[in-house]
Amino acid sequence: MFFFTKGRYEVEIVARGTPLEGIYPTMSVLWEGEKDEDIGFFSVSQKWQGYTTRIFDVNSLTLGCVSVTFTNDICREGEDRNLYIRQIIIRKVNIDGREKEIGPFGDIHLGRS
Repeated sequence: MFFFTKGRYEVEIVARGTPLEGIYPTMSVLWEGEKDEDIGFFSVSQKWQGYTTRIFDVNSLTLGCVSVTFTNDICREGEDRNLYIRQIIIRKVNIDGREKEIGPFGDIHLGRS
């Protein structure tokens, strides 16, 4: 949970995944604040890569969080699909296009061990 000031934000998630039956992990990103809002859905590759959400607006000082859901987790016959998150970077995007990073936060493993 973070205090977000009024403004426009985007989130970058640096992630990679391991497939099961040739299908890679998918993740859904949700902004939970003034209202719950889907801000991204991604299919993750095997290499570390940044996935950037769409820009979302915060209309007043508010306590909120960004949540990531591993939407297609599965383990079958000794094979396991996993999602690994190295960093979550929250950026405040100014009108002139400049960005201010809040974070990064990281080293998260989602899936069965």
